[in-house]
Amino acid sequence: MKVKIKYLVVLMVLATVGIVIFQVNWLLQSYQIGREKIILDASRMLDETIVTHKTLTAVNVKKLLKEIINPKNDFETKVLYRYPDSLNVSLGYKPKRTYNAAYVSFEVSINQIKQIEAEPYQFLLEKINAANLDELYPIYSNIIGGNDYAPNSKEDQIQTALMKCFSYLYDDTAALNEILNKRLIKIDPNFNGAVGHFNGIDEVLKIKKLNAKNHLRGDDKVVEIVMAPQRKSTLTTKIDSMNIYVNSLNLKGDSVYVIKPVLDDLNNILMNKVPVLMLRLNVPTVYLIHQMIYSLISSVLLLLLITSCLIYMLNLILKQKRLADIKDDFISNVSHELKTPLSTALAAVQGMQYFDVLKDENKTHQYLDTASKELKRLSSMIDIILKSAIFESGDFKLQKTSFDLKEMLSEWSKTQQINSTKILSIHIKFDGPSVIEADQAHLYNVINNLADNAIKYGPDNIEININCTWTNIGLKIQFGDNGKGIPQMYQKNIFDKFFRVPTPHDHSIKGYGLGLSYVKNIIEKHGGTISLLAADCPGCVFEINLPQ
Repeated sequence: MKVKIKYLVVLMVLATVGIVIFQVNWLLQSYQIGREKIILDASRMLDETIVTHKTLTAVNVKKLLKEIINPKNDFETKVLYRYPDSLNVSLGYKPKRTYNAAYVSFEVSINQIKQIEAEPYQFLLEKINAANLDELYPIYSNIIGGNDYAPNSKEDQIQTALMKCFSYLYDDTAALNEILNKRLIKIDPNFNGAVGHFNGIDEVLKIKKLNAKNHLRGDDKVVEIVMAPQRKSTLTTKIDSMNIYVNSLNLKGDSVYVIKPVLDDLNNILMNKVPVLMLRLNVPTVYLIHQMIYSLISSVLLLLLITSCLIYMLNLILKQKRLADIKDDFISNVSHELKTPLSTALAAVQGMQYFDVLKDENKTHQYLDTASKELKRLSSMIDIILKSAIFESGDFKLQKTSFDLKEMLSEWSKTQQINSTKILSIHIKFDGPSVIEADQAHLYNVINNLADNAIKYGPDNIEININCTWTNIGLKIQFGDNGKGIPQMYQKNIFDKFFRVPTPHDHSIKGYGLGLSYVKNIIEKHGGTISLLAADCPGCVFEINLPQ
């Protein structure tokens, strides 16, 4: 049986460990999925930031262009035939200085020619208002590009601002970060991040020796990586290498990285020097855990529930095993106890029947007295066993009456001292009223059972102390003796049915393990409690609380 329980414990431990591993793996996968979602959100956020920046820049360019294009400036109109249904219109701007005129070309329908000839300025302004940032580039470059204005003049300032907007659009990380931070604050105040600019992919993937440390700078943060040596490669290969590098960064730390090559300019692509924007977004682990809080709580609760069930099941199995062992011991003990008086009574009857004992009056009385005593003993044993079953059933009811407890204890003390085969000293102390309400007969048996254990397991000189005091809830009875006590390992089981403290060196002590179980049942039927306060050698102290 012990081997089977050992295997069961091993299987339960393995099952629990397996569940823990499964739950941890599931949580780690959930964490990784959450992190990947944040990377996708960060990529979308970078795209939206760039679009917003482009939009704001286009608005600024339009504003600056409108300051240059006005009716006070002189235009000449030139119409060039290109297609049957449309014309290519060139509007030439003549500056007040002696520079050559620059031209802006638009393809328009024939019906718009008269409108252009009548109001060229209005037409150009409408084109500027409708154009996006890419369409504004030729307007800007043809109208004022190439003109050498006086330093610090209005025209020079406008031209410098326009060149900055177009030539350094993606290098304007200050504006990009301002837009980005406004978005981050709306999402979560704990988020922080920044956009860094690199002049080319080679700047991101700096070629160094194997296992050398590369330091990439963006938004004034230093990122330490390890790169293998790179051979001369195409733009596509470099972009792939850059993506691999970013994925390696995203495998560790609280920050996530998104990288975006700027492929707007054909010249940059042909020259294989594509600018790069890198977004570093710091995502606190607490944020991801907060996103997973329900998964974490459900996993912990599930694990606790399963573990509790396994522990409860194991405890139940061990308890059933212990009860089975106690029951086997009880059956063996009761069988022996029942067999002894039955055999003695049978021997007395057979003696009278077969050995002419009836002719001898003295022997007849002796044999009959022996048989009577043994049968009474047998009847008492059976009565105890039957009463134990009745006490645990729901049909059993107490017969409570008011009686004098002090008087009952005094009578009980006299009876014990007369019947005891050992030297018995009983001290009763009563503090307060002695009249209580309880089932007198059963309470008498409770005291008697406690005294019986004290006498049975005690020395030759027995000392019993009974102290009765009143508390806020009722009567407290402390029953103490000077016996050998109860070992610590058995104290929690003494009120269990059929349980007896093992006495391997003394087989003369008889019993059924029902006494203290009966005591507990009776006290609980009264609505009270009984507990073992002390069990150190010498003696035990039981405390009974009876509500009144």
